[in-house]
Amino acid sequence: MKKVLSFIAVFLVATAIFADDAEAKKLLENYKMVEIEAENYTFTVGVTEVTQQLYEAVTEENIFKNKYKFLPAESMSFFDAVYFCNKISKIMGYQPVYALDEDFDADNWDYVPHTGQKIEMGHLTWDQTRNGYRLPMIAEWKYCADGEEEYLYSGSDKLDEVGWYDKNSDFKSHNVGKKKPNAFGLYDMSGNVWEWCWDQNPKFTHDVRYYCGGSYKTTEKQCATKITSSSKPEKGSVNVGIRLFRSTVPPEPEKPVEKPKQKPKMTVN
Repeated sequence: MKKVLSFIAVFLVATAIFADDAEAKKLLENYKMVEIEAENYTFTVGVTEVTQQLYEAVTEENIFKNKYKFLPAESMSFFDAVYFCNKISKIMGYQPVYALDEDFDADNWDYVPHTGQKIEMGHLTWDQTRNGYRLPMIAEWKYCADGEEEYLYSGSDKLDEVGWYDKNSDFKSHNVGKKKPNAFGLYDMSGNVWEWCWDQNPKFTHDVRYYCGGSYKTTEKQCATKITSSSKPEKGSVNVGIRLFRSTVPPEPEKPVEKPKQKPKMTVN
């Protein structure tokens, strides 16, 4: 009898995990991305910021201040974002790109998301030869935001056309994809929520990471594509979120990642 009960318990747990992954996988399959061809590699970038619906399906946590499934996910730290990227890479059958002490499986990390936990410098690395989901480098983010145009903001010189900021947002985030996209078909790269990037801020001796794009709480000036800000990587904020990137053809190990130079092609996943 004990063996039967034990089997049922394991079966139920496994079924629950499978169901959660199935929901997340379905949402990820419907998460549209644009393909960018760089000089020596190809990557894709999310058309929108990650939504609360997608983030909660993966993490099983609702950490958001403004709550609605189509609002951008926010309040995650840089480390939470990296953890999230590895989790969804595993769900989709891609190679996780981030390693904690050389371990790419986030399930093995001694890390608890959304608790303000810190990972010491040097322990977290990015393998650029892997094809999983990731955060962008600033050069990639800015290229995608500019869309090979010379506007002040992503897609326009008039921020009201393309972004949510302090003067039109009522100081709250808005559903993704409701403003005009830029030339690459990307939404909300100016305003709504800041977006974490991989790069470290070299002005500090301790670990500080950049984010880009401005937010619903910031001024017009801070939403310009050339503007960056930064924060401690263990700290989350109600106006900072993420946009997914993924290297579909990673660069060769001996070659540095270079600024994208060709126009994008539409793709999904």
